[in-house]
Amino acid sequence: MEALDSKASASSSWASRARDLVPGIAARAEKAALERRIPEETLEELEAAGFSRALQPGRWGGGERSPAELFEAQWILAEACPSTSWVLGV
Repeated sequence: MEALDSKASASSSWASRARDLVPGIAARAEKAALERRIPEETLEELEAAGFSRALQPGRWGGGERSPAELFEAQWILAEACPSTSWVLGV
């Protein structure tokens, strides 16, 4: 049971990272739409939070997350800016 609890905790913390980024991403969503590109600041925040290496194995410096965990984060970010969420998943 401990392994399951650990996995749930990891997923929750990953979702929490996404929630922490929502206010800034939402504030830049209109800029993203007008410029037809994700603002550099948003890309830097996603990188700093570890999202760009989320699915990469830990032995190579990645987050070693499951696709389901990344999808959950994408759903959260989509509330702020669907374009940012889409780019994260590509």
